[in-house]
Amino acid sequence: MQNKLYGFSCRLLGNPEDARDAVQEIYVKLWKLKSKLNNYKNLEAFAMTMTRNHCIDRIRARRTVSIEDQFSRTDRLADREQTKLYTLPKPQCLSGKSSMNCRKSRRP
Repeated sequence: MQNKLYGFSCRLLGNPEDARDAVQEIYVKLWKLKSKLNNYKNLEAFAMTMTRNHCIDRIRARRTVSIEDQFSRTDRLADREQTKLYTLPKPQCLSGKSSMNCRKSRRP
């Protein structure tokens, strides 16, 4: 059963180390439930369901980003955009040329 749980966890999590940790945590949970395990007809199916739910929880935890992180990321992006705006070269039309000369300089 250990290989099945590990393979299933590995497919869901995509990382062998995370999968090993998940299987170990599932075994701890099963050990804590050992007195109630006789009530289940198919222990392997129960363990697979526990593994699936545990892996889904781990995937959700990875995706969770705190609000502070989102704001700091937004601030960094805004700072980069402002820097880009300030470093853009001046268009030739604004450099003192007349509008007629500017139109001519755009033609290929």
